[in-house]
Amino acid sequence: IVDIIKRIVDDSSMPIVKTNEIGHGTDSKCIIIGENLTLRLSCN
Repeated sequence: IVDIIKRIVDDSSMPIVKTNEIGHGTDSKCIIIGENLTLRLSCN
């Protein structure tokens, strides 16, 4: 999916994040498209 997004966006300076925590699942979080988002890297 990341390769598909990179081809569509075609902007190497745009960050792309893939996570299971955001989406439509019952335990998923939401984001507001167009708003700022701060991410923390968690290494378990």
